[in-house]
Amino acid sequence: MVRLFVLLSIGLLPSCRFLRMAAIQMPGQHDFRWQEYVVVKNDSLNPFHFYDQSLHRQNQFLSQVVRFNQKPGDTAALEAVLRKNKVAAFVMIRKDTILCERYFKDYKPERYFTSFSVAKSFTSTLTGMAIDEGAISSIEDPVVKYIPELEGRKWAEELKIIHLLEHTSGIRFREIPYNPAGRMTALYHRRHQEGSLPHLRFDRKPGTQYEYQDVNTYLLGLLTERAVGKPLQDYLSEKIWKPLGMEADAQWSTDRKGGRVRTFCCLQTKVKDLARFGRLFLHQGNWNGQQVLSKEWVTRATWCDGETDPNKLRPRPFQWQTGGYPDCDFNARGLYDQFIYVHPRTQTTIVMISDKHYFTRVAWREMFRGMVGL
Repeated sequence: MVRLFVLLSIGLLPSCRFLRMAAIQMPGQHDFRWQEYVVVKNDSLNPFHFYDQSLHRQNQFLSQVVRFNQKPGDTAALEAVLRKNKVAAFVMIRKDTILCERYFKDYKPERYFTSFSVAKSFTSTLTGMAIDEGAISSIEDPVVKYIPELEGRKWAEELKIIHLLEHTSGIRFREIPYNPAGRMTALYHRRHQEGSLPHLRFDRKPGTQYEYQDVNTYLLGLLTERAVGKPLQDYLSEKIWKPLGMEADAQWSTDRKGGRVRTFCCLQTKVKDLARFGRLFLHQGNWNGQQVLSKEWVTRATWCDGETDPNKLRPRPFQWQTGGYPDCDFNARGLYDQFIYVHPRTQTTIVMISDKHYFTRVAWREMFRGMVGL
C-alpha cells in the first residue's frame, strides 16, 4: 500500500503540491534532482581567481581550536566542528587568498550547491542594480506600480519596495515549513507562483513590524523582473555573473519548465562563486576598479549601527543579516546554516554549505567572528 501511494504521488507530482511535498519531504542539497531550473551564464573567457594557500597550511588551519558556542568550554578543532555538524563545504578567504578550502563526505569542488535563502541577497542586489540604472525609480516606489494585481486590497497602496527589502510588508504569510496547506509550502512547491497573488492579504500596515517572509523576496524579484523587462536569470548573468568573472554557470530553480525563478531561494552555484559575490560587498560594490553596484546601496544593505552588544541579532536590511558595531560584519544566510559571511575590517569572506535537515546549536556567526584573527 505504501509503495502504491509513493508511485501515485510521483506520477502526480507535476500537478499537486501536496503530493510533491509528501514525496520530497524536507528541502536539502539534492533538491536539484526534482526541480526544474534555468541557467545563469558566466563569462568563461575572463574568470576571477583567488590565490591558493598550500595544502599543508590549509590542514594546519583546520586543526586550530575555535570556540563554537558561548560557553567557555565549547571549543574544538575547526575540522571536528565542521564534520560533526555535517558541513558539506567550507571556504575561508582573506585578502583574496584561500586560507582553507575543504569538502566533506563525497562532495567535490566541481559540485553545484544550493544555498537556499542566500538567494534573497542576490535578488535584493538585482533590485539595487535596477535602481542604479533607472529601471526602478526608488525604494520608495509603490509596489502596485509594478504588480497591479495587488490593487484594491487594504493597505496594498501603501506597500513600498523598501518594505519588501526590509521584511516589513505586513503581508499575511506564515513561515511554517512542511505545512501542506501553508502559504510557504504553496510558494515553494506550486507550479505557477503567480497563483499566490490573488490570495495575498495584509495583517498590518506596511512598515510597522519586521517579519521575515519568503513572499517579500518573491514580490521583490517579480517587480524587478518586470521593471528591467527581461528574465531575472538573464539580468543576474548580465549584472553579476559576467562582471565578477564567475568560474561556472549557475542554476536557478524555477516553478516549472520555462517558468519563473524562485527568487527567494534555490540558486545553485559553485562554492567559490558565492565567495566572489561576498567579495563584491566586501569592496563596497567595486570590482577591480569598476563600480558594479553603488556604494550607497552596499552601505544601506550592510548597515552598522553603534550598538555595542556583538551578539545582538539585527533585522535584515536589504535582505542581509548584520552583526553590528564594532565588527560591522554581515552575512547572507540560508536554511540549515548556509552562509556567505563577510568581515570587512580583516577583509575576510567565509562560505559554508551544510548538508543536513536540522538546525544546530552552533553560534556560527560568532564562531566566524572569532576566526578572523586566526
